[in-house]
Amino acid sequence: MYNVHLPGNLSVAGGLSATSAVKITLTDVNDNKPIFFPLEYRVSFSANVSDNKPVAIVRATDADSGRFSQITYKLSTGGDENLFRIDHNTGELFVVSTRSLLHNRQYVLNISAIDGGGVRSAEEARAFITVTNAFQFGRSQYVFTVAEDVPLNTPLGNVDARFNGKDEKVNYFIHSGDPEGWFVLDLFSGILKTISFLDYEKYHSVLLNVRADYENTATATFTQIFVILEDRNDNAPEFFSSNPVRLSVPENTSVGVPLFVAFARDQDSGTAGTIHYSLSSGSSVSPGSETGLFVVDPVTGVLSLTSSLDYEVSQRHTLVIMASDHGELSLQTNMTVFLEVQDVNDNSPIFEQTEYFVVVTESLPSHSQIQQVVAVDLDTGNNAKISYKLADVKTDTDQLDNESFGMSPNSGWIYLKKQLDRETVGAYTLKVTASDNGVHRNTATAIVQVTVSDYNDNDPQFSRDLYEFSIEENKPHGTIIGTLQAVDKDADNNAAIRYSLIPNNSSFQINPFSGI
Repeated sequence: MYNVHLPGNLSVAGGLSATSAVKITLTDVNDNKPIFFPLEYRVSFSANVSDNKPVAIVRATDADSGRFSQITYKLSTGGDENLFRIDHNTGELFVVSTRSLLHNRQYVLNISAIDGGGVRSAEEARAFITVTNAFQFGRSQYVFTVAEDVPLNTPLGNVDARFNGKDEKVNYFIHSGDPEGWFVLDLFSGILKTISFLDYEKYHSVLLNVRADYENTATATFTQIFVILEDRNDNAPEFFSSNPVRLSVPENTSVGVPLFVAFARDQDSGTAGTIHYSLSSGSSVSPGSETGLFVVDPVTGVLSLTSSLDYEVSQRHTLVIMASDHGELSLQTNMTVFLEVQDVNDNSPIFEQTEYFVVVTESLPSHSQIQQVVAVDLDTGNNAKISYKLADVKTDTDQLDNESFGMSPNSGWIYLKKQLDRETVGAYTLKVTASDNGVHRNTATAIVQVTVSDYNDNDPQFSRDLYEFSIEENKPHGTIIGTLQAVDKDADNNAAIRYSLIPNNSSFQINPFSGI
């Protein structure tokens, strides 16, 4: 099981990437031949052995799997009398007819092994079978069962050979079949003991060819010991992936989508080799919630989300996946997964204010900065890089105006493109936008209300250039002659008018406020 990282186009703003689990299954081909071990088998038995009773067994293995590892045994030669047959599946040799066996005669059988693909063993095994009543073991085959975790020097059982009914002066030896040197046969008692630690994962069984010599003679007899190993839970699961594993997952990954497949193998067999996956610890819990973000399938080891990731809440998670076997005393192995959450452009910019109010005096020169708008984006990188723009400018009479204001796209500062004139336009409504630089851009909008304040830049203007009044003589003091009227385009105090006569005249006076 491999995890493949697929980078996005990093030249594009906000480039993303993805991680996918790829399971590769290797299909076996029949590229191995069956191999006998040992190649030579020797056994002795009495002529009165029962017909169709197994007297020996041969063993071959094939490193392939499935049907290519299934062995079929065949007798290449079996003597002219066809006295023996072989079980094609088990490799057990049987006597067909004991009546035709000759005493003190050695029969030699050549045996081939053929796998399920029809490939024959490169070398044939040879079985030397001797029929004798004078010197023989009590059985032609012994079967001992032992657990793989027994201590050294554990006795498994004993063999017994007699010469003419007597067991004195008999010496015992392992003739062949012990590839790892696990066993020793006591020279005098025939007790088989372990002298090395056994390993079921290496050999499920061992077939020993055992020889007994009658002391000080050239007389020998043979038997077989079939040692069956019982598996024990002595192996912890082993993860195939490197430890720790580093993953990069976009925050918008859907719930239930496989993020990673933990794959462990246990060399034990049965329930001791059956693996259960679980999340043992790690920051797999979202802040403020007891609900886990992650879950691992106990059977397949598939890691997935139970709820959505959020880069803005947590950028990384540390998970510990535990593989446990189902042995009586369960063994576990942990693997650490460092998961980095990739930012996705899932947040729009947010203005600090949705509406800004600014007062600008009409005397402010062009290119003057009048207001900075600020927006923030909770994403990162290009997804959080903001550009500002003036989307719309309208006057207080709802007319479009694209000439009076400009905006810096990077800083958000609004500036004057030309000097304003309050007497022409007294207020503006500016619509500004903030957009991030993600692949799929998100945008926010704010309003800037600009009020133009007055500057005393206008002279008062009389309603007429010339006023003509007539008055009779002898009118009393305080008689109203007429009224002068002037206006000023400015506002407030800048538009307040005071009247005076230039030069002063002793006959007339003017009200400074009313112009009478």
